[in-house]
Amino acid sequence: MKKWLVILLSLELLIAILLGQSSVVCRADFERALTAQFRNPTPENQMELERQRQINVLYRWRLSAVTFGQMAGVTLLGLYIIHRRRALARAGE
Repeated sequence: MKKWLVILLSLELLIAILLGQSSVVCRADFERALTAQFRNPTPENQMELERQRQINVLYRWRLSAVTFGQMAGVTLLGLYIIHRRRALARAGE
């Protein structure tokens, strides 16, 4: 049971990372920094654009973490219910 749980949670983590990192984060601050850098390429605009890119990366990692938390929570709850039902069925015999 523990082996399957580890395998299942590992797959869920992989899926959550893939979904989170492949997502597109559209933020007005990033769009403004990108437009400013495109219209007027200065070191200040480049620094602001890089800062906004780093914020987007953090948002994607947060999305991955939340997705994994939800998937793992559902999995653990389901396994707990299955385990309880089996234990009750054994006790009833």
